[in-house]
Amino acid sequence: MFAKSAAVVSPPVGITPTAPGSKVSSDYTLLAPIGDMKTFTTNDIGKYFNMIFKLAIGLCIAIAVVMIVITGIQYMGDESVFGKVEAKSKITGAILGILIAVGSYALLNTIDPHLLGTDGLTIYPAMADISSDVPQAQPSQGQDYVGTSYKYKDPFPSDQSTRTKLASMGITVNTPMCTWVGQTGCASVYGLDTSFVEKLKTTCQNCQLNISEGTAFWLHTQNSLKIHYPGGFTVDLSSTPGLLKEIKSNSWAQTPKTPWLKNQNAICYSKNGMGVVEEPSHVHSYGLTGGCLASKQGV
Repeated sequence: MFAKSAAVVSPPVGITPTAPGSKVSSDYTLLAPIGDMKTFTTNDIGKYFNMIFKLAIGLCIAIAVVMIVITGIQYMGDESVFGKVEAKSKITGAILGILIAVGSYALLNTIDPHLLGTDGLTIYPAMADISSDVPQAQPSQGQDYVGTSYKYKDPFPSDQSTRTKLASMGITVNTPMCTWVGQTGCASVYGLDTSFVEKLKTTCQNCQLNISEGTAFWLHTQNSLKIHYPGGFTVDLSSTPGLLKEIKSNSWAQTPKTPWLKNQNAICYSKNGMGVVEEPSHVHSYGLTGGCLASKQGV
């Protein structure tokens, strides 16, 4: 009796339909510009919130000043005691509002000036690392780990002296110490050549450097280059905001991905002979000579 009809729904304003499988743009055009900002990408969301916050503080102060002017006129023109008391109370509230607005700005500037800087707050996207190191398989009883002279559950030397040395330079190792070979949920810097992290700390003195893993080789994929092994300098560093800001600055050269780089989400950076790789879960050190492309060490 009734013919079926298809309802055609137009997309919302500002959204352009895309073909299946096509890449969706992360650019967004503001309906009303905020200052000089007319468009921003998902990477600029920090700048957007930064500008909104400054605008809100400015509006609060402007409204408070208008309130002070209006209630000041009321205070001078009202002859009754109650009217003057009410006007005085409004003026006090407006002044308190200005102090709160300015105080919040000062507090955020004290916590981290980047919250209020021209670059805005940097928000790093969460990513899943699907190609990170996989702990080596436990060898058969009595057999050594491949390429080493260590057997499963052999005692692993203490790294306390190295941790103490690193701590004196402001470099931390927050993960508990590994005490035997094959142990998980731990980290070791036993036998670590600290020349790399020392140079990195000198380059970025304000960076918070935290070593999440060092020389516990069994926690990493087996390789022939003795990566993450006593005597080497390779470490995994926590992705702290200060460290990420340093390596992403203009003074570090970003190098393209290479065929031998297993993690396709990783990006190489180099400076003054230092090479690091930003992976989704951590920052991985490369070499003291040549940077990322000249050495395959640390893959």
